Amino acid sequence: MTVDEIIATCHKINTKPNIHLGEVQDVYESRDGQMRYYVNRKNGVAYLYATQERGCFLLVVNE
Repeated sequence: MTVDEIIATCHKINTKPNIHLGEVQDVYESRDGQMRYYVNRKNGVAYLYATQERGCFLLVVNE
């Protein structure tokens, strides 16, 4: 899923500052509640930071 698809189709459940990276992190959850997507924003540009499947460990996305 692209960041634009995540933002358009998922429900935002949380917004918090990511102090370590100097960014804002939005947490989105899929409609079925099985996936969470951590989208970071820096200088107005959003990118996928990590994904998490319910019951599994967090996967950090490497570019």
